[in-house]
Amino acid sequence: MLVLTAGPPPAPGGHEGCAYQYRSEVRRLSLAAVAGATLRDMRSALGSRTGRATQLVLAGQMIQAVMGFGLNVLLLRALSLDDYGLFSLFNSAMMLLAGFIHLGWPETFVRFGAKHRDEAVFAALRARFFRRTLLSAGLLAAGAALLAPWVAESIYGRPDFARYLRAAALGAWLTCLFMFVQNDYRVRQRYPAFLAQQIGSAALRLALCTGAFLAGTLTLWAAAWVYALAPLLFVAWSALGGSTRETLNAPAKVGPHLEAETRTYNRWLVVAMIPFTFGGQINYHIIAHFHGNADLSSFGAAGRLTLPIDFAITALTTTLLPRLSAAKGVHEIRHYLSRLKLFLIPFAMGTVAFCWLAPPLLIWIAGGKYAGIGPLVQLLIVNALVILLANPVDLVLNAWGWTRGLAILSLAKLLVGVVLGLWWIPRWGTMGAITASLAVNVMELVVVYAALWSGLRKRQ
Repeated sequence: MLVLTAGPPPAPGGHEGCAYQYRSEVRRLSLAAVAGATLRDMRSALGSRTGRATQLVLAGQMIQAVMGFGLNVLLLRALSLDDYGLFSLFNSAMMLLAGFIHLGWPETFVRFGAKHRDEAVFAALRARFFRRTLLSAGLLAAGAALLAPWVAESIYGRPDFARYLRAAALGAWLTCLFMFVQNDYRVRQRYPAFLAQQIGSAALRLALCTGAFLAGTLTLWAAAWVYALAPLLFVAWSALGGSTRETLNAPAKVGPHLEAETRTYNRWLVVAMIPFTFGGQINYHIIAHFHGNADLSSFGAAGRLTLPIDFAITALTTTLLPRLSAAKGVHEIRHYLSRLKLFLIPFAMGTVAFCWLAPPLLIWIAGGKYAGIGPLVQLLIVNALVILLANPVDLVLNAWGWTRGLAILSLAKLLVGVVLGLWWIPRWGTMGAITASLAVNVMELVVVYAALWSGLRKRQ
């Protein structure tokens, strides 16, 4: 501790001069020791169970990101500005529906499935949550399909877009079933099988769109159906493999205490999830209401060109939540947080570098018609960095069961985001949309770190 408290240098000579020189040497040695210890800790973290799982999932996510990036470039080159704008709106509608029509049951399964994975009640929990996912997603997707003509005309001002909304509803329902199958692998920490289906789904989309491109038939309609139906093959794979039938036929009875606990958790999860889902997609729909397809195209192109960063964030989410949910005490949470810092350091540094170096290359890849999206890309990368720093803390709070606080935060984010979007998007278009998202995510960053600090103090 003495080496960290240095006043002005004493005069050379005598004991004071020797002491000051000693403190300076120790300080240099201490910095070198800290740097060496940090590198050793990073190597140790990568060799830990969480580190190995994160590396595996991250590798798969990067493969998926590369294929998704290639598919996006294909669509940017093949579709006109107007058609790519409509495709972006279709994809946002499908993601919006897929984000809430399951009513949170797949993520509730992750929370309680990981907690009771080694207990007899696990099979009943899995069966119960799968049936609820199947029913809720199916009913709400059907309702969305029925409302498609009204939404297309009244909100978007594009009556012909109704058929794309129906395709989005079907794709969202299949995505929810695929999501549950994936979460089952996550809970049981079967990451190779998880990645096989993740990569397979992306590869199928890329192969079908590439074939259509080479055949000269890659239209907006063809791309929409490829995206909507891609999960079907892997849902059928799971069904034919027996795991889906086994889940459906398993007894679904759990104790009243556990049933009450899951319902309370799910209730607040839904309250948090719906604002989170709408907040992530609402800007597309505000842009569609106030601006034309060209603005949608620029917003969609910038977002998808920076998509690899989102895949990296998803890799951390995929591996950490089941482990954090299974943690038994604050010492385990602190251990995972210390490991997490070692993963975030290189991620954050790479993201900052990417922010300034990538836009010219990405614009060249997208083509001359997207020459003006450079500032959008840079601002989106800054936004991704904020999400990268906040998302792992969200996971810790989620694993602690702080669904009520997260629900209130999500509602606040949605309200602030909608107000800023309705204020800035009509004036500034896509730049206003990204700035509104950045402001909301910075607000979340401050709140979740304050909540984490408070929670760790209470658990000491």
